[in-house]
Amino acid sequence: MRDTPEIDRLTRARWAAGEQGGSSLARSLVLALGAGGLHALSMPPGAFGWAVPGVVGLSFCSLRRVRNGGHAFGLGVIYGLSVHLGVFHWLFEIPETPAAILAVGYLALSVMGAIFPGLLFFVFARVGGRLPVGWGAALFAVLWVGMEQLRGFGLLGFPWLDLSTSLAVHPLLIQVAAWGGAAAVDLMAAGVGVALALAIDPRGCSGRRLRFDAAGVAMLILGAWVAVGWLRLPSIGAEPETGGSDSLRVAVVQGNIDPTEKWLSGHARLSLETFAEETRTEMEAAEGAIDLFVWPETSLPCLVEGESAVYCRSWVEELARETGAWLLVGALAPGPQVGGRKSYYNSAYLVDPAGEWLDRYDKVHLVPFGEMIPLDDQIEVLRRVDFGEGDFVAGEAVRPIGDPPRRLGVLICFESLFGGQARSLARAGARLLVVMTNDAWFGRSAAPEQHAAIAALRAVETGLPVARCANTGISGFVDPWGRYSVRIELDERGTRVATLPAVESDTLYSRWGEIVGFPSGLLFVALALGELLGRRRKGSN
Repeated sequence: MRDTPEIDRLTRARWAAGEQGGSSLARSLVLALGAGGLHALSMPPGAFGWAVPGVVGLSFCSLRRVRNGGHAFGLGVIYGLSVHLGVFHWLFEIPETPAAILAVGYLALSVMGAIFPGLLFFVFARVGGRLPVGWGAALFAVLWVGMEQLRGFGLLGFPWLDLSTSLAVHPLLIQVAAWGGAAAVDLMAAGVGVALALAIDPRGCSGRRLRFDAAGVAMLILGAWVAVGWLRLPSIGAEPETGGSDSLRVAVVQGNIDPTEKWLSGHARLSLETFAEETRTEMEAAEGAIDLFVWPETSLPCLVEGESAVYCRSWVEELARETGAWLLVGALAPGPQVGGRKSYYNSAYLVDPAGEWLDRYDKVHLVPFGEMIPLDDQIEVLRRVDFGEGDFVAGEAVRPIGDPPRRLGVLICFESLFGGQARSLARAGARLLVVMTNDAWFGRSAAPEQHAAIAALRAVETGLPVARCANTGISGFVDPWGRYSVRIELDERGTRVATLPAVESDTLYSRWGEIVGFPSGLLFVALALGELLGRRRKGSN
C-alpha cells in the first residue's frame, strides 16, 4: 500500500487533529461497541460470520484519532467486554450451580478476556502513529493475530473468540489453515478488515490516493483468500476417496443423557443400556461392517479401574465381545491424592473386540476453574477455593492411542480449541482425530454450535478427518476440508456412520506449525513489553 510523503503528512495531521474533542472520543466509543457487537453476532450459529473482517475494521477506525495510551486501552476493554458479555451468556445455562457463582465466572471471564484487546489497542495507539498509514494498518492486522495467540496461550488460554471461529462454518474461507493454522485465517480476515477501513474511510482521514490503493489491497487479499479455498476445496458434493485398506468405518453414538442424572444411584445402568442398545442396533444393521464405535466424554458413569470397577468393566468387555466391535469410550480414571483429596483423570479408553482394554488417553488440557484451579498443586491456599469445579488432574502427555489404521488422536472437549495439540497428535502418527465431548451443560444455547464449528479448523489444519461425538449434540463427521458430512443435532438420540480415510497428515501446518501465529505473537509481546517498560521508565524519571 503506497503512502506518498504528501499523503502521509496530511494523514498524520488529520489523525492528530481533534483527539481531545469529546465528539471524537464518543465516535471512537461507538465504533468500539459496534465492533464488539458485530463480533458477537458473527459467532456461530449466526449468519454473519462472513462479516467478521468488519470487526477488525471498526476496531481500527475507533483508534484513528486516538493517540493517548490510556484512552486506547479503555476502548479496547470496551470492545472486549461487549463481545465477551454478548457471547458467554450461555454460562448461565450450566445446571445445579448457584447463580452467584455463574455471575462471578461470567464477569471474571469477560474482564480477563477484555484485557487482551485493551493491550492491543494500547500498543497500536503508541506505535501506530509513528508509521506511515498503510504500514500502520498492516501492523494492526498482525498485532490482532498476535493478541489472539497470546489469549490462547498457557493454563488460562481460551481461544474461543478467535476470528477463525466465526469463519469456521465457511469451508471456502478456512483452507489457508492448512498452511498457517487458524492464525492464517485470522490474518486474512484482519488484513481485509483494515484495508476496507482505509478504503471506505467516510471522514476522509486517509486521502483519496490512499483510499484507492487500500481498496485495491483489500480486493487482492480477498481474491487470494478465496482462490486458495477454491483450489483446495473439492467440488461441492465430492467425497474423499474411501473404501480402501486404509479407511475406517466409524460410528458416533449420541446417547442424549441428562448429565445431572446419569451419576445418580439407579441411573448408571440406564445410561449404559442406552449406549449399548445404540451400538448393538447399528452393528446389526451394518452386518458387522463397522470398525470403531465412539462414545462421548464420560459416557461411562462409573470407574473401570480399581476394586469397585468390576461390574462396569465387565459390562463393557461383554458388549465388545458380543458385537465384535472396537469401542472408544469416555470414563473417569483414578488419579493421585491431591491435598488429601481424591482426584481423577478425564480419560478415553480403547477396547478391542476381544474385550481387551488396549490403551488409555488422559485429558491434558483441563478447563480452568471448571475442572481444576490453576496452580492449586503448588499454592496451598488455592486448594481451599471451591467454585464447584471437579477434582481433576492433567494427563502426562499428548499422544495418539491404538495402532494404524486405528491410530486415534483424541481431543477431549476443551482440547479441541487448540490447534497445536491437534498438530502434535498428527505429528505423532494419528490417522483420525476424535473429539469426545459433553456439551449438555450448556443446553440449547449457542455454545454447542460454536464448539462444533471449531472442529472444522482442526480438520483443515491437519488434513485429517474428524469424528465428533457429543453426549447431547452436536455429533458428526468432518472431512479433511472442514465440511460436516453427517450431523446429529442437539437433544437427539442416535448413531451415525461414515467411512473415513485413515491417512497420514501432510499439511504445511502439520510440518511447520505456527509460521503465522508465532511471529505475530512474538511481535505483539515485544511491542507490548517495550511500551509498558518505556512508560515505567519515564514515570520513574
